[in-house]
Amino acid sequence: MQESAPVGFDPMYEGQLPWSIRLFVMYLIVVLLVSCFRAVRLVWDLRSPRKATAEVLMTFCLGLFVCAALYAFAFLYETLLLRYKLRQLSRGNDNGVVSR
Repeated sequence: MQESAPVGFDPMYEGQLPWSIRLFVMYLIVVLLVSCFRAVRLVWDLRSPRKATAEVLMTFCLGLFVCAALYAFAFLYETLLLRYKLRQLSRGNDNGVVSR
């Protein structure tokens, strides 16, 4: 029978994101905020002349906003969870395998 040696795991995690990815995330946040602001302003402008259409558009825009907010929350939660797991792995685990 072969003896199995403990396998160590050294994650390729630098601790911080590169500036280009940070800039891209900031750009996406700004685009999302501007789009939400314009959608609300459009619905507000359409509200008075055509009440039925405005109500449908308001419901649609609010639904779209809720979906965008939930997606952003899920992305943030996934990123935080990934960072937490990588930190736990870089510190070592209970099996005695310590990286670095």
